[in-house]
Amino acid sequence: CLPARLTSLLGFEDDIVAGMVHNLLVQSEDREGGVDPRRLQIDLEGFCGPDDARTFAGELWDMLVAAQGNQPSGIPPRLIEQKMREM
Repeated sequence: CLPARLTSLLGFEDDIVAGMVHNLLVQSEDREGGVDPRRLQIDLEGFCGPDDARTFAGELWDMLVAAQGNQPSGIPPRLIEQKMREM
C-alpha cells in the first residue's frame, strides 16, 4: 500500500524512496518516541515536493494511529477492508 501511494504521488515507481521510507520506519523502532512524522515529511520533500510530502506523511500517520488502535492485529482497518474487497 505504501509503495503504491508513493508511486501515485511521484508519478513513477521509485524503489529508493520506498526503501528510504521503510528504513525511517524501521529505525524509529529503536528510537525512543517512535516515528517522527516531521522528519519523514522533511526527508520526502526533496523527492516529491512539500505538498505531496505533507500529504503522504499525514496519510501514513493516520494509518499508524489506526493500526495502533486495532489491537491485537495492529493492521489498519482500511488495509483489512481493502484486502477483503480484493478477495
